[in-house]
Amino acid sequence: MDLGILYSETAIGILRSFKPDFVLIRQHAYSMVPGEDFRNLVIGLHFGGVPSSNSLFSIYNFCSKPWVVSCSTAPSLC
Repeated sequence: MDLGILYSETAIGILRSFKPDFVLIRQHAYSMVPGEDFRNLVIGLHFGGVPSSNSLFSIYNFCSKPWVVSCSTAPSLC
């Protein structure tokens, strides 16, 4: 993950990268509210190999409600 720190109004800052040890996701990764789509972060954490409380694959798939319903009714298709 990249962390940007803005020091002043002149937009001078530092960009640092870090890898978290563990991730706990407590809310949906996708919302209908503009600016609240965090699916790209979930994908990045998944491919970065970061461990989490729930599977990051399942958290990403839960963003699509029809996919969740279809998997719950016919698990052999998923």
